[in-house]
Amino acid sequence: MEPIPHAEDPDAWSTYADGPAQVAFDRVQGRTGAALRISYSLVDQVGNWAGGSLPFDRPLPESARIGFWIRSQGLPNNLEIKLVDAAGGCFMRTIVNATATSDWKRVELDLREVRYVWGGTNKTLGRPVKFEWTVARGYGTVNGGSGWVELEGLCLVGANPRLEMSVGQVGFDPDSPKRAVLRLVNAPAAWTNGGPLPRVKLVPKGWSMGLLGAKVADWGLHSWGGRYWVADFSRWKWPGKYELVAELDTPAGALKLRSYPFEIGSKVVARRTARSQFNYIRNTRYPTNHPHADPVPGGYYDTEFDIEKWMTTTPTWVWGMARFLRCFPDLPGHDGYDPLNELEYATDFMLAMQNPEHGGVYVAVNAVNQNNGAPWPGDVTVETDTWPRTLTRNYGLDVNTAYAGAMAEAAMALTNSDPARAAACLNAAVRAWRWCLEQKPSMTQDLGDLMWASMRLHEATGDGEYLRCARELAEKILPRQFRDPQRGQDGVCGRFFRTDEAKDFNYQYKYVHSVGIELGLLELAGALPADDPLRVRLIEAMRLYVNAFLAKTAAGTPYGVVAQGLEPDAASGLFKVYYFALSRYFGCSHGLNCDIMSSGLVALRFGRLVGEPAYADLAWEQLQWVLGKNPFGFCMITGIGTANPFTMTHPSKHKGPIFGDLINGIIGTEDLGMPSYDAIWGSSEYWKPHNAMFLALIAELEGTPPGQ
Repeated sequence: MEPIPHAEDPDAWSTYADGPAQVAFDRVQGRTGAALRISYSLVDQVGNWAGGSLPFDRPLPESARIGFWIRSQGLPNNLEIKLVDAAGGCFMRTIVNATATSDWKRVELDLREVRYVWGGTNKTLGRPVKFEWTVARGYGTVNGGSGWVELEGLCLVGANPRLEMSVGQVGFDPDSPKRAVLRLVNAPAAWTNGGPLPRVKLVPKGWSMGLLGAKVADWGLHSWGGRYWVADFSRWKWPGKYELVAELDTPAGALKLRSYPFEIGSKVVARRTARSQFNYIRNTRYPTNHPHADPVPGGYYDTEFDIEKWMTTTPTWVWGMARFLRCFPDLPGHDGYDPLNELEYATDFMLAMQNPEHGGVYVAVNAVNQNNGAPWPGDVTVETDTWPRTLTRNYGLDVNTAYAGAMAEAAMALTNSDPARAAACLNAAVRAWRWCLEQKPSMTQDLGDLMWASMRLHEATGDGEYLRCARELAEKILPRQFRDPQRGQDGVCGRFFRTDEAKDFNYQYKYVHSVGIELGLLELAGALPADDPLRVRLIEAMRLYVNAFLAKTAAGTPYGVVAQGLEPDAASGLFKVYYFALSRYFGCSHGLNCDIMSSGLVALRFGRLVGEPAYADLAWEQLQWVLGKNPFGFCMITGIGTANPFTMTHPSKHKGPIFGDLINGIIGTEDLGMPSYDAIWGSSEYWKPHNAMFLALIAELEGTPPGQ
């Protein structure tokens, strides 16, 4: 360890605070010696942060960590650890709710987890010249309050071998698969060749004695870096709060660690997360303080940094919310949130966005002159938003097919509580569906989404017209399936080409917009008689897709996460597997949690259709990726779990994180395909399709889907 000089000397620090916030640094007695006390006061919603900076001019050891001890007193606010280089670039890691640590706690942060946030000329950390330590208002804290944090033993920890463990931070259903991933990094080569397996035990939270030894599988070295093991503790079904403890024998002694806590219990994920999702959406409703400037009041900000209303995303949210309500019919008004009211609010806006003459749906309500001298959206709040809006009178098949399916789902969710509204939603769905038919769609994405909308309308009405249309669309889609394992890397195949002529999958990133292809085929198969020849073909096609694409790519990483793309590779002549989106395509360098959860939903639906419940395992693994079983070990929903990532809103004074927002997610280095996470919109911006697919997936995993 290399102590950082003067870290406990209050005179060596320069303090700063946001607006009326206050901060003071003092020397106090710590655990074993002197410690630095940071006293702060975040007294209202204006003073969001307070902290100080310390000169820190030294090279960083390769793969080093920043280590320290902390304890605190006060409300659960966040700590921001920052390094600033000579060019002014700031690199940060946020520790969520860190000021709720009343006992001394050891913290070590890998410098891989300190990400670029602003300033400078290089997004790669150079030689630091300054260390910063900031208390920032917590996610669920309206008033950050007053308190203190004590810091002792600030130091650099060298590149010692260490063991990491990631596991879902929310919990598991008693009968669901339960797995954790262990990773050994910075170890000598001799350690990574063979050697003993880690010992992993399940421990009730707060206990020191383990109850169950997990079954550990050796994954060896992996292209994502390090040596991996997967610990399976699925046979433990008893409800309660637990942690995992792991120990690995090495030539230098035993490496030990303990996981973040999680819970085992019935409907645990929905019970602990649903409120957060509706809280987030409720907080992104469009401002109504200037309705004269808005041609279609209502709706939602697309993201906190895109203050326009896009119908490319709103229908997805409406569908996810309606699906959740249908699977959990007893939840409205539960625990301080009202999903039914949110669905009513959303459908009001959806109804207003339909052209009354022909049934087509407008694409957006846009801000006038948004990029022509107007303020940056990051500085715009509900109170200050006075921008005029304009209705963009364009139409698109992607908007209208999603609209028809979502409004049909909403109609079924509202039938009992509000028959009149349900009838209006169903009528709007039918009109949008007929508009889509008139456009004569040809691309697989549009055909599939229209097929899915047809099946939603068939369930809502029982009208055979929709079933006949879905059959015709399926006959156009099935011949486009990529069925040749010899042409796919490692035998991966099963996706559907874009058209009869275009042998590519350009729709596959932001796949949430195209998931109707697979959902439509599955729902059509479920509606046909067992002896119908088309049903047999549909099941055979979907078995190929689920097995040869979803399951096969999920088996390629210890985390069990599905790949997001197949792209032609000129060098090999094969379609190459990509676990992350490529920057040269529409998805950009973009984390796509919505796509990952969409894939889980498809696997779950397929298993139910064919009576093979083992496919639910694949769905659970996609959910746990979002909840913490990922290479960075963080839960991607703000305020849920123990460790959340840095988000795009952290540097903004006006757009602080909201309880329940769900980030784009982990991205990848294009050449190596390794996972990465950066403080850029591609990783850390929120987007409602993630929330929508999260709600839909937990609803069907833990709720009771209609007809089940």
